Amino acid sequence: MGRIDVRVPDKQEKLIEELAGKENYGNRSEFVREAIRNEIRERIDLKQMKEAKKRIQETENEEVELVDHEEVKEKAGIE
Repeated sequence: MGRIDVRVPDKQEKLIEELAGKENYGNRSEFVREAIRNEIRERIDLKQMKEAKKRIQETENEEVELVDHEEVKEKAGIE
């Protein structure tokens, strides 16, 4: 496991200590690791949402041919 040393203001350190205790983390490091995982997850989710929105916007201008299910069944040879 890698190591990253981070300095935080005294108030944040005390808050981290309190939250880690209240939320049953074994220690401050576990709390900070969970916070980092959550931030990474949110950023990945946001990136995926932006990419999906871009794909939707790109396809909004495309013409779409609508066909009914009977026509599809007929073309596929399904009765």
